[in-house]
Amino acid sequence: MPYMAKTRILPLLAMLLPFLSSCITSGLTDSISEKIDSITDSRVQAPVELQVAGEKYVRAFYDADLYFTRYEASASDIIAQQDDRIYYRPPHPSLRLLAFAEPSRSCTQENPVYCAESQLDAAKACFTDRLNWTCYYGHGTDIANRTTSAVSWASVDQFDSLIKFCRENSYQPFAGSRNKSIRKVEFPMPEGPVTEIVFYKESNDGYFCSNKNDGLILRDGKLYLLYAYDFDRQHDGKNAKIQAVPLPEELQAHFLSIINRYGL
Repeated sequence: MPYMAKTRILPLLAMLLPFLSSCITSGLTDSISEKIDSITDSRVQAPVELQVAGEKYVRAFYDADLYFTRYEASASDIIAQQDDRIYYRPPHPSLRLLAFAEPSRSCTQENPVYCAESQLDAAKACFTDRLNWTCYYGHGTDIANRTTSAVSWASVDQFDSLIKFCRENSYQPFAGSRNKSIRKVEFPMPEGPVTEIVFYKESNDGYFCSNKNDGLILRDGKLYLLYAYDFDRQHDGKNAKIQAVPLPEELQAHFLSIINRYGL
């Protein structure tokens, strides 16, 4: 594949088979992308509310860009088993939270977390309070070789703006029309590993975080969102390029100041 992108391909390919003949006949790659888009968009979504063990739970209390990170339950946390799901209560000092696991899936981190409907306002207040979040800066050649520092003085609002920018401009492997609309620049692939930079935030209770894989690169004193490594389908390094999206000027100064303070 020309791009090194993180995605689950095999389940989607199995669902795509009914569409392949028409797409191949037309010879349109974008048509394939659009077919896959329609499949991913139509997947069964987790309900916005649940009724479990006689209590109503809702999930509209935290930003959709966040990931629920504490999803492994012990037996004592389980409160119900229904709808082919195991429901459990993540411990929290003040909120009645609810999460679920599906035995057929190895990872439940993509599942949402819920709170008791009676505590919706309290949950919103908790997870929108800037004091309940810590911002982080990391850099390295990959996740296994990353140095991370907490940035206590950083602007959470600036981090939120960067998180939104990365979501809107990151490479999506099955979104052909969307990818074409993103304005990218290219750099020659440097010799040796590329140092990637990440900025993310985590809630202080350890339950939520933003995406830790939105990599940035620093080139000629400016920051760019790493869009893709393009190996020109050869993987021999001869025509390899880095595709990237420049950060808006209003974000450059703040995040460059973090890099200058903590080093790269």
